[in-house]
Amino acid sequence: MLRNLSVKCVRWAERDIVLAAFSTGLAIAVYGVVFGVVAGPDWGSWRAILASVLIYSGSAQFAAAELLSQGGAAGAVISAAAILNARNVVLGAVLRSRVRTGRVRRAGVAFLMDDESFGLAMASARPAVRVVLGAGAIFFVTWVGGTAIGTFAGSGSVLFADAATAMFPVLFVGLAAISVEDRAGLARTVAAGLGTLALVYAFPAEREFVPVAAAIAVALVGGRR
Repeated sequence: MLRNLSVKCVRWAERDIVLAAFSTGLAIAVYGVVFGVVAGPDWGSWRAILASVLIYSGSAQFAAAELLSQGGAAGAVISAAAILNARNVVLGAVLRSRVRTGRVRRAGVAFLMDDESFGLAMASARPAVRVVLGAGAIFFVTWVGGTAIGTFAGSGSVLFADAATAMFPVLFVGLAAISVEDRAGLARTVAAGLGTLALVYAFPAEREFVPVAAAIAVALVGGRR
């Protein structure tokens, strides 16, 4: 009986990981669309897609797109990418003790590990290599696919480009939905998303700071005392 119970627990754990990976992948796909919309006009569709395939780092790619659009030098782009990705050294060091496999699979883990796959691996009782490779593959496909959609669709529609850019800060709140455990948390997440979208349109010049303001406001309202 105990063995059957343990098997059921493992299956539930695997199902939860798959659901979390796919739900997060949807958000990552929209991030990819936004990147394609932003980088496509300056880089060209195929260069933007190739960047997502080879670099596979949203923060570095967005920083590079912004710097290059402002005429930044190659040194500035490389420095920004190195600073933004320095956290991966720490994440890799934390995960290293749970990765006991050959060099090829370690290389795959190193390439596919990002904040989301790392978080799933640390929260799961399953082997870290399987979690990172499985979830990371989903995230990689959705990121590249989203980039492709953004570059081709955004280049022919100003309305699509504006809508995709406006949704970018809302996704920061949307990713928090993965950790919601009760109805109150779900209500606060929905309120934060709607509030963020409204503030983005009301104050477009301050959209980078809107998710932080919305998250703080919603966290203060209705929290446990």
